Amino acid sequence: MAVTLFAGIVMTTWQAVRATRAEKSAYEEAKLASRLLYVAHMNLAQAAWENSRVGGVLDLLKQHEPQPDEEDLHGFEWHYWDRLCHSSLLDLKGHSGPVTSVAFSPDGKRLASASRDPSKIPFAPGEVKVWDAMSGQETLTLKGHTAPVNCVAFSADGKRLASASGSPSVKNKLGEVKVWDATTGEGLLTLKGHGQGVTSVAFSADGKRLASASHDQTVKVWDATSGQETLTLKGHSDVVRSVAFSPDGKRLASGSYDQAVKVWDAQPRSQDSTQ
Repeated sequence: MAVTLFAGIVMTTWQAVRATRAEKSAYEEAKLASRLLYVAHMNLAQAAWENSRVGGVLDLLKQHEPQPDEEDLHGFEWHYWDRLCHSSLLDLKGHSGPVTSVAFSPDGKRLASASRDPSKIPFAPGEVKVWDAMSGQETLTLKGHTAPVNCVAFSADGKRLASASGSPSVKNKLGEVKVWDATTGEGLLTLKGHGQGVTSVAFSADGKRLASASHDQTVKVWDATSGQETLTLKGHSDVVRSVAFSPDGKRLASGSYDQAVKVWDAQPRSQDSTQ
């Protein structure tokens, strides 16, 4: 009986030791696999960062956030990529669709943003928001466009804000430019004349004129007080994507998908001019 009892104790002890070793081995193997996966993901994070895929970096980092009962495997590299992904001074969230344009006020105290809100409805009316550029607080939401808002620009004195909207060809979504009081959000002007969506707007330095570029391949210049169209500039053979006044307001530059930059005489003349 003593021999049998002793043999039973030895067998039980041996099985317990074996089970403990197997459990420890499995734990070490799982830990090694987690570590190898972590290293692989950190290498992928570097590649994603180099290709400007910040969302991909954040997804990889999230996979290695430790649970309360898990060992923290984070090394320097995890904190490094996390810090790079969150290096902005402010994150302004309030739009429900893609943000298409941003502009600081001349004094740097405000920031305007244009968007295609909401993103799940194609060609839905967009919005313009104005933010406190120091605190990030939203101060105005400007609604009134009937199509996605493509661009936004402050006047040189910061008192007015221009925004432009429209799609390339959707019926009833033709391009329009709106001018707002940048302090109160009151709508001051609605400028209609482009046959398709407006892609860019710019005030002249003196604030008296406003230029707009469009999918309809034209550039228009408007009286920024009355809203009267003073010039239509034709010459591009594709979408005009950008427009800017010279500092003295005498010339106007436009850039197009036709791979050309054109410089125009911005002085008012005939209603329909061709460069």
